[in-house]
Amino acid sequence: MDDATLTPAALAVLEGSGFAERVHAKMASGIVTLCGSAPDQAASRSLEGRLLALPGVLDVHNYLDIGCPDEGLEARLRAALAREGFEAPGLRMTAEHGVVTLSGEAGSWSERDACGRLAWRLPGVREIINRIDLPPGEARQGPERSPAPA
Repeated sequence: MDDATLTPAALAVLEGSGFAERVHAKMASGIVTLCGSAPDQAASRSLEGRLLALPGVLDVHNYLDIGCPDEGLEARLRAALAREGFEAPGLRMTAEHGVVTLSGEAGSWSERDACGRLAWRLPGVREIINRIDLPPGEARQGPERSPAPA
């Protein structure tokens, strides 16, 4: 099957994926190259498998980034903090493409540390930037950018 015939079939598979607007596909000599992002690893592999099943597809080069579910991260972090016994009412958080920025004021050093530590446990988090201030008189410790847990 030539690329002119393969392209509409591959695009139909992409449209059925549910995240086609986030994927760019290029076809050349029976090889489909995927760029963009998928909501999770399972969706990425499923799309790859469906494309490989098309007649004429020789290979799929899958360069899809696995998207971070940025929506709802703050609620999940607050729930994790509550389970650990912290309220962190002054916590503010933003997330973009897996980079989480924590800001606001913590009640203590242990609360600040818990915010950074527990944020690493959230799925899709790639980096934590901890800009949480401490109350006057609390010692300031640690780097601004937290390393990934070992």
